[in-house]
Amino acid sequence: MLLLHGNWHGAWCWTEVIAALAGSGRSAVAVDMAGHGLRARRPACLTSRPFDTEALATEVSPVADVDLDQAGDLLVSRISGSAGAARSR
Repeated sequence: MLLLHGNWHGAWCWTEVIAALAGSGRSAVAVDMAGHGLRARRPACLTSRPFDTEALATEVSPVADVDLDQAGDLLVSRISGSAGAARSR
């Protein structure tokens, strides 16, 4: 079973679900989409204080250079890698 997260999340959000599935004898893998997950680059303005709404409106996204084809290729490679790792367990 493949689990895919929503916006501003990552594979980490499925940790408890994967554990529950494993406890019932089912295998599952979760992958991070491009620009998401624990190692994702975040816009600097999100952590600066005081919060600057102008910076939020004008800062270029850290993943602005990732196009749809690149994101798709990355997702497929992560799925393939995760599936291979799951089979070897």
